[in-house]
Amino acid sequence: MSFRILLVFAYVSTLLIVLTSAATTVNAQVSVEAGSASMVGNGTSPLTIFVPQDIQINVGESVTWTNPTPVAEPHTVTFFTNETFFAPPLAPFAVPNSTEFTPVAQGANVEPTIVPSTNGGSENATKTVVTDNARSTNPVVIDSTGRNVTYLSPNATYAFQGNEQYVNSGWMWPEGVVPPGAPYLATFTVKFDVPGTYSYICIVHPWMTGTVGVT
Repeated sequence: MSFRILLVFAYVSTLLIVLTSAATTVNAQVSVEAGSASMVGNGTSPLTIFVPQDIQINVGESVTWTNPTPVAEPHTVTFFTNETFFAPPLAPFAVPNSTEFTPVAQGANVEPTIVPSTNGGSENATKTVVTDNARSTNPVVIDSTGRNVTYLSPNATYAFQGNEQYVNSGWMWPEGVVPPGAPYLATFTVKFDVPGTYSYICIVHPWMTGTVGVT
């Protein structure tokens, strides 16, 4: 019993240290960890939190997010103005019934998820295919009008205006565990030039939240 109590105490102590860690500032650039880890016994337990969760910076300073998780666990840094701009990892699209999908990698054990048509007899019959949502997995910005979409380069540095409808880092993977074929995304840097308090989440783990206060 005493050994179990010791393990619980060690875990809680580690979590408190992580949650109360101060942001690292280098040359007016603050570093935030997207995800972390806690040692429990002989194992490593990933923590779905931003460290630190809430930060305060000055106008003109930048924040850089990294993913230090020791397991293959992706995270995003995602700002959006309302829930309609939440970008799920997968999305359904309607395509003509005659559409065929051919794997790029011949012989690979893959197949798209397709929902059969309910209007198969009509001339304009369609079927539904579920695909990866590029606006979730890639770095992307949707401007204040909600109509102009700009994809950023991997590991981008973005100048935040404060009125964007959507700003997303893309799926950031820990060093050395990027899935085959996925773009190498390890960091995301945002420069804040407009005062305000900006909330963000991780799309993969929506309960994982943070704020950036700019004065």
